[in-house]
Amino acid sequence: MALQSYVNKDYALGVPGDMVNPGEGQNVFTPVNPIADGDVNVGSFVFPGADPYTMASNSATVDTSGSDTYAVAATPSSGDPVTGNVTVANDGLDVSLQSTVGAINKTDSTNTSANGTLTIPVGADFKGTVTLGGKTIATVTSGSVSPGSDLTATGTNSTVTVSKTEYSGTDIVITFSVAWTAQGTGTAVMGFVVRVQMYPNYLLNSPGTLTVPSGSALSVAVRGDFYAISKTEATIGQKVFASTTDGSISTGAASGSVPGSVETDFTVKRGGAAGELIVIGNQ
Repeated sequence: MALQSYVNKDYALGVPGDMVNPGEGQNVFTPVNPIADGDVNVGSFVFPGADPYTMASNSATVDTSGSDTYAVAATPSSGDPVTGNVTVANDGLDVSLQSTVGAINKTDSTNTSANGTLTIPVGADFKGTVTLGGKTIATVTSGSVSPGSDLTATGTNSTVTVSKTEYSGTDIVITFSVAWTAQGTGTAVMGFVVRVQMYPNYLLNSPGTLTVPSGSALSVAVRGDFYAISKTEATIGQKVFASTTDGSISTGAASGSVPGSVETDFTVKRGGAAGELIVIGNQ
């Protein structure tokens, strides 16, 4: 019999969540098997759950808190301007508004938006310009108000759009809306959910599943090489990103970004088209 003349160095195909090298010492897992906080998909990434020490979830806690400060000025054609700031802040639950230039009234708000009015005392016979965030939002002449050409100011986390500016004879009244645009920062990835045949399947004739039911123990790897499926085309060397919504995988350039996802320390070791089986690893 002839000697073997070729060794296939490609990966043998597996199932999402399978270990490429299941031998002892090839993969590293979390010290404690976390409990699934809600149903969890095998072959996906998980984040700390409701109890970050004992539970894991496919969805991350995203911190959208932050603040922006917009300079506001009512500058008369002669005399001293009235100046101050409007601060837009978000604690993750609600958008708040504060002002050092006049009375501010928030009419409604959510964790992604707010509406309000700002009243700036300027006195009688005001003639001049009104600016917000460096944009001239109105010009007042002989009691009439002409809106500016650009009524949207942009901050790091938000945008403020002015819908109307009025002059009451003593006060400038600005009606505006706020959109909180920050994507937020997701909690760090806990690890990758490995497929192990330990999950309950009570009906012997029922189909298999790659979903771990809520309350079951998970095998979560922090190091190793694994089979997975990416939502995007994957090429060798790309970074692996985890969706903060469902833990699914996308790939992209190192130091790049994928909307709605956080970067992991895994890279692509065997590429493939979107939806095809690939190999990811971090060792």
